[in-house]
Amino acid sequence: MNFAVITDSPRKVVAAALVGFLVLVACAWVGYLGSDDVTYADGAYGWMESFPYVGGHGTVRYTITIPMALSFIAFGESEFTMTLPTLLYGMGLIAILVLMLHRILGGGCAVLSALLLITSPLLVIWVTIASVDIIEAFFVFSSLLLFIHASKQDAQWRYLVASGAMAGLAFLTRETAVFFLVFYGVLFLAGYGINRLYYFIMAAGFFAVWLAEVAYFYILTGDPLYRINISLHHDSTIDRGTDVAGNLIVHPVIDPLLVILLNQEFAMLFWVAVPAGLWLLFSNRISPAVRRMAILFSGVGLIWLICVGAAQSLLPLNPRYFLIAAISASIVTALAVAELFRLRQQQLGAAVLFLLVAGNLAGIYIENRNHMFGERELSDIVARYHEPVFTDPLTYRRAELLLKWSDGGERVSGAPPPPGSIYLYNPPRANALTGMISAEDTQRYQPQGTWELLEGKAPGSKLAGSVVKALGLGDLLPGKLMNALSEGHPGVEIYRVPKEADGG
Repeated sequence: MNFAVITDSPRKVVAAALVGFLVLVACAWVGYLGSDDVTYADGAYGWMESFPYVGGHGTVRYTITIPMALSFIAFGESEFTMTLPTLLYGMGLIAILVLMLHRILGGGCAVLSALLLITSPLLVIWVTIASVDIIEAFFVFSSLLLFIHASKQDAQWRYLVASGAMAGLAFLTRETAVFFLVFYGVLFLAGYGINRLYYFIMAAGFFAVWLAEVAYFYILTGDPLYRINISLHHDSTIDRGTDVAGNLIVHPVIDPLLVILLNQEFAMLFWVAVPAGLWLLFSNRISPAVRRMAILFSGVGLIWLICVGAAQSLLPLNPRYFLIAAISASIVTALAVAELFRLRQQQLGAAVLFLLVAGNLAGIYIENRNHMFGERELSDIVARYHEPVFTDPLTYRRAELLLKWSDGGERVSGAPPPPGSIYLYNPPRANALTGMISAEDTQRYQPQGTWELLEGKAPGSKLAGSVVKALGLGDLLPGKLMNALSEGHPGVEIYRVPKEADGG
């Protein structure tokens, strides 16, 4: 397979990759989640309203809150401008990876890597959400690529300092970046790539960034480890036995493996990446340059998987925590496919590529994009009903930012609906056991027999979900997967509570 015609210019390859990526992002847009993204928005408003700003858990992640504040100032406050920094970080991540691979291994490998990256369900979905996962990945791989460049340039100190600084920014973004430092520690012990003494130059770059943060917090709070301390103590111990982020949850010991093998966020990636990586590492037919890249990316991915899997009391089992490993696996798999083409195994290479890309596109299609259907409907009906609107406390809390941007927040309440009022019933929130509703108030948020149903609205079912249901196969699939395949949300109902309330 000859890629020469379309891969001569690295800029054209990157441009084409980013255009394709943005098309998929537009088709798969999730956007506002009313969760961590609201925390980061609070941090952005903190910078806009108070300088210098410290904040608390989440809001101290300045690599997202400061760019978000700048986005709000430059382009106005909205769901899109809240997400814009994450989207730009994601585009930058793809650009630097593709450019570096083009420079080191050529256009064919760069194109194959771009195909797997821009169709990665996890990358495509999470770049549409204001989150630090993409940002952490950007700094991690920026550090790795600078390290690779330094090792090829006789360890020029400026690249090593920059590599360490990028690792420091990754650590400021989220503490899980310490897993990447474990990888560098392994390379140091092995004396891989550069002389061991040069690793201390990288360490200087890392500590220059981290100590700047330490000094900032010490001056403003008196606690130099302020961010780390609140991160370690902000929440209770994680119980992965009750986590529902995986499509199949069996036991905490094997659940991380089941997530990467069975969740739609990864499609067929890890099924192929493992044998592909072993082939690249141990076959005597692989070119040295490819093997070297395979060692580095396989090392990052493997150590990240091990660390996330081992942090059972600190991290919930969310697929997004495996993003670094997924990107590494995508690169390793692209290297293997490129080698198949080089060795004139075109049919096998094309088959593997088709399987991966088709699986990725299916994973994007399957993803549930209706998590916030109820909250979005609440924001919409405020504009239609020119009177106070009531809903359950959880729906109200998660919709607060949407309501703020639509100037409707002052007419919405999460209190029990009084006689004569409008009430939006959002079953997933009103029936959730979150502790936000007392036991005696639970029924006050449930529709009563005398309430007048004004309207109901539900998202449409995907074609795949309709087919699965028609075939009677719905009960054979995990509930989370079936929910994503179909509507993703049961819909909402809008009621008029009678003036003479019947216990409501």
